[in-house]
Amino acid sequence: ANSIQKLKNNNALPDVSLLDVNKKTVNVKNIITKKTIIYFWTKQADSHSYHSHKKAEELKAKYPEIQFIAININNSQEDWLKEIKTKGFTNSIELRAPNFEELKDKWVINKVYRTMIINKNGSINNAFVSMFDANFENSILFPVLPISISLIEVSQIFRHISNIQPSIILELSEFCVNCIALL
Repeated sequence: ANSIQKLKNNNALPDVSLLDVNKKTVNVKNIITKKTIIYFWTKQADSHSYHSHKKAEELKAKYPEIQFIAININNSQEDWLKEIKTKGFTNSIELRAPNFEELKDKWVINKVYRTMIINKNGSINNAFVSMFDANFENSILFPVLPISISLIEVSQIFRHISNIQPSIILELSEFCVNCIALL
């Protein structure tokens, strides 16, 4: 639960161990210089690895101002490099997570189907999204903003609407605050 809290919007992306194609340790924060899409793949999910790279290629053509980072989650360095070469994965910065448990703990990655959108300053825009979601492009274009509103603020909004009984104002206000909290 604590790891999920650390992945809230506008928080800094937690550090994890990542390797580049030369087996050098990479701090992902140091290579994020513009809005970035991070996605995950593995040779064991061959169809997903192909389609996620293809989707990244399509998005990169449409949004050249966005950088893409593909992270392999459970292959050896040799298998990973072979897969990149064989499949011709050249449209993203390719990195490998040598320690899946660390990735699972700090970034709450348990499936390759998740995507993260990172702001150019390295803060999290949305850590729980899928690039295959029908509304994914809206997630890229319109950042998720933190919403915080109190029961008193919502009540004041409803008081400005005429002909609403005070008891109903309280009920509507509580309902709205609860709905916003779920966002």
